[in-house]
Amino acid sequence: MSPTTFTLVCGALALAFGATADEQGRVLGVRIGGDDRTSGVVIESDRPLSFTTLKLLSPPRVVVDFADAEVAAEQRELEIGDGTLRRAAVAQAGSRTARVVIELVADAEFDIRSDGNTVEVRVPRPVALAAGAAPQTGPVPQTGPVPQAGSEAEAQKVASLPKVSLVGSKPAVPPDSEDPVGEQQPSAAEKAAALKKALSEQRALADQRRHKSAQATARVALPTAERPPQNPPPAQARHITGIGFRPVGAGEVIVRSDHPLEYGISGDGSVVLLHLPSAAIPLPNNRRPLDTRFFEGAVSRVVPVQVADGTDVRIELREHAEYQLAQSGSVLTVTFSAPR
Repeated sequence: MSPTTFTLVCGALALAFGATADEQGRVLGVRIGGDDRTSGVVIESDRPLSFTTLKLLSPPRVVVDFADAEVAAEQRELEIGDGTLRRAAVAQAGSRTARVVIELVADAEFDIRSDGNTVEVRVPRPVALAAGAAPQTGPVPQTGPVPQAGSEAEAQKVASLPKVSLVGSKPAVPPDSEDPVGEQQPSAAEKAAALKKALSEQRALADQRRHKSAQATARVALPTAERPPQNPPPAQARHITGIGFRPVGAGEVIVRSDHPLEYGISGDGSVVLLHLPSAAIPLPNNRRPLDTRFFEGAVSRVVPVQVADGTDVRIELREHAEYQLAQSGSVLTVTFSAPR
């Protein structure tokens, strides 16, 4: 091969690899999923995508942001209306983030599963929840803020707005489309910081609503000479009682606590960060990292880290793996499986 021919071939290969690296993934559409116990939305893409999830209130919504992706779906909105989920919408949130917003009928926990090119968000149906709670004889722990009459009316009001308002939800990761210097994909640390900020804002809004309701009640019940407290009560602290690992599938990380936890999760392929706001680890022995390299599977290390507003659980992976997040009572589980 002559030097000229070799140079041309190398240039063509470099252009081809460069085009592949710059190509974004595509969100192809959403469809109804779930089963007889859960209501669900299945999100389809042309390849496995990195995503971040967040739950918002007023109205209750689940937001799924896909990094380095664009919307290629012909149908941007999906009406569900099955008593658990209202609808879902797909929109572009910045030039490199595709967003799916799922509006719930009422506040509820959700389960997210990643399988190849699909991601499914599932929410338990009220009938399934009632059936699961029937055998219990003691009080059922609250898994979220106690709904107020005012917030319920506000949720109904927001739900009746034009459908475009569903897309304009608070982002889990702030888009960088207005950066005049240039567009850069956010790092894992930046994603985690944005996720913590959004969760903190969500808790502050919930505390503010509870404070306003308490003030209104105090004005009716107390004499006029007495004044209600001016500062909202702090969020109830949660205590993590243990962090464990089981060599099931590609690995399973288990977080146990004394109450159900608020949580957010993000990942960039090599690290999955589980953020637990208002959660602390009181026993020093439970703060030690778990070295799981000796087990077969994707998880190599689990590191609990105390941060200003709670606890982060950093799950380090030796290889890319799909994961499923679920909370049952006060047990939070992240289950990993090998990509298909």
